[in-house]
Amino acid sequence: MNIHIFSTNCDERAPPSPGRDPFETNYFEVGFFTLRPELSSAMSESEASERVVEILKKAYSDEMETVMNYQTNAIVLDGVRAEEIKESLQQDIQEELSHAQQLGQRLKQLDARPPGSAEFVARQDTLQPPEDSTNVISVIRGVLDAEEGAIETYRTLITAAEEADDPVTEDLAVTILADEEAHRTEFRGFEKEYQND
Repeated sequence: MNIHIFSTNCDERAPPSPGRDPFETNYFEVGFFTLRPELSSAMSESEASERVVEILKKAYSDEMETVMNYQTNAIVLDGVRAEEIKESLQQDIQEELSHAQQLGQRLKQLDARPPGSAEFVARQDTLQPPEDSTNVISVIRGVLDAEEGAIETYRTLITAAEEADDPVTEDLAVTILADEEAHRTEFRGFEKEYQND
């Protein structure tokens, strides 16, 4: 039986009711400690694991959406100044796709599956291709929004994996988080260049 130990003040302890076996309740006292049998640990671990799977699925969908939007923007942008951004997006596509593959494999290892297109929910409104194909700054800012969202998701996943005692998922999230933060730094630099012109 697993128990939690809670320290109490001796003066605050109330004696068991006369004639009642203290072991009939969830709480009983020994010396200066109150001990409670842990009845919900299995449920808590299960809920934590389910939370990890939910976040993994969201992260997978977000990575796939990012691949689509990066590819589209890399195609539609025009202008000499757009070339550097297009090249960076093309390089990032491969990395984002790799992230999705790793997330999908982790879901499979957890006896879950990555979501298909029927479950897809688009979230990246600011990363849609601009009406003006020379509007490079709008794409840069859309990328930054997407990276900020990804960073938030992976930080949440790290916390959830830690709570679920899932070090494999936690390590994966830490690794991908570092990539996303590097992307954000790169596009912050692009944004500064365009703002200074």
